[in-house]
Amino acid sequence: MLLARKHSNGIILLLNAGHLIGAKVLLRVLLELQIKFFWCMGPDPNQSDIIYQRFRRWDFSRLYDQKKQLEGIDKVKYPKAADNLVKLEEMTETLKAQGLTRMPNLTDMINKFPSDWKQYVYIESYLGYCMALHSDFRILHKLVQYDEAEHKVRYSFDLDENTDRLLLECVSMCNDVNLCVRDHFKWSTDLQQREYERLAVDLEKDRSEME
Repeated sequence: MLLARKHSNGIILLLNAGHLIGAKVLLRVLLELQIKFFWCMGPDPNQSDIIYQRFRRWDFSRLYDQKKQLEGIDKVKYPKAADNLVKLEEMTETLKAQGLTRMPNLTDMINKFPSDWKQYVYIESYLGYCMALHSDFRILHKLVQYDEAEHKVRYSFDLDENTDRLLLECVSMCNDVNLCVRDHFKWSTDLQQREYERLAVDLEKDRSEME
């Protein structure tokens, strides 16, 4: 929850400053966080032991991936990294001895969701954010273009897109995570949902007026 709040604050600051590519990178991080969180919270709320184990598998996966990244390093040249590798090996072995395994990959998690949600999240959002994260040439083409008429290369400050759409996606993800938590603990969601719907209508209205 805290990480989602920090990421969303960063997204809002970047969008307000006109840095859409940076905002999309953080949206990609926030979306991955949301998907993993939903996977952990997926079982019935009464199955708290399964939910707890899924969060522990998330932690094990993180430690395991960090360990794999450090394997094969020059231990003499990078002693601090070597020390970290030893600690990671100890932690992963401890968790493995407790029967923990890695969590599914992100694509497998997405495939567990309803088809309409999967269609929107993966195809329309996730893949688009990945283009910004991995410096896709389709993004670079929008920033650097050759003007054949004037024989000049033109550079754009950032993407020419409506920031309200990206802001709405950020707000929607945060709302979904908060609703998931409140629903799990059987807390009221009415006020939050009304506030979200009001904000979503305002953003959609602003976007329509700009298009």
